[in-house]
Amino acid sequence: MPGTLPADAAVSVEDNDPVKAEYEVYITPELGAQIYLLQYPNVFPDEPYTAERGRQPEAVRIKPKSGFIEVEIPVSTEQYFNKEKGIEFAQSLRKAKEEGSTSFGLANGFSGPKSRMRGNATGPVIGAEASASKTTNESTQDLLEDFESARARGLVLDKKVLGGQILRSEAGRPIYMLGSFRGNELHLSQFNGIAQMRPQFHHIDARWQLERNASRREREAGEPPRHVEPRAVQMSFKPTGDDAQQVGTTDALLKAAQEERWMTLKHHDESAPESWNVYEKGLHVQEVETAPELVSSMTNDQYLDAISAPRPELNARKSKKPAPRP
Repeated sequence: MPGTLPADAAVSVEDNDPVKAEYEVYITPELGAQIYLLQYPNVFPDEPYTAERGRQPEAVRIKPKSGFIEVEIPVSTEQYFNKEKGIEFAQSLRKAKEEGSTSFGLANGFSGPKSRMRGNATGPVIGAEASASKTTNESTQDLLEDFESARARGLVLDKKVLGGQILRSEAGRPIYMLGSFRGNELHLSQFNGIAQMRPQFHHIDARWQLERNASRREREAGEPPRHVEPRAVQMSFKPTGDDAQQVGTTDALLKAAQEERWMTLKHHDESAPESWNVYEKGLHVQEVETAPELVSSMTNDQYLDAISAPRPELNARKSKKPAPRP
């Protein structure tokens, strides 16, 4: 779809600011697939999660309705890695799975294992313990002595989980586009949503969950409760007005996240043929000769008003009442 400027948008170009290049702008048709922008605020630009760097995501999962997405990234165990903690965290995750937990945190509605055992939220288990279905009788020291074997059997937490909630395109929010150049053409594709991927500490949640379950069992058996590390809790209150509406929305989101199943996706590296195929066919207008022409529905002044920040002094002058006559 080639773009054209409105008739009143012509501007004069001074000699010291010449036009260096001109591009035909096209907007790609809506794809059957979804396009999401995943931002990694805690990652350096020169350390991308790619196969070339040995950091290609090993698992990707999404809850499309409630809008949560997670990826698993391999972690090098060669240096700066606490092997003992890696084994202990994997054991915690594995035991939590056996007690009914399948995922943790906000993406699962902060729910406990009881709701999961009813089947409200099932899906792939987080972390390296997914490949080990039963608790091993081997001690941590035994596993340390044959660490590589333990790692190959999935008894070491050698992955980190990054996750976030998808911010979808809605009326009143900015529209983000993905631009792709092809010769003198600029092809724009609209994102369906944006998510900031941050570390998820599911292994910590699993240890706390196991302690809480053990404490509950001891209370039910009439035994003195074991010591549980202090943990922040949410104070309850009775909201009113706008607060009540916001709390209701949050409760609905947590309930939806708890009930929705994870959908597993297959990840293709950026250099893979599948990725290049989507790039060429999905992010470019194929028949540019027959593409309908884009015509602006705004004048130049209307466009400037739309993208400019409001000026409070103008609104104040408009709302100021004239002084009464003597």
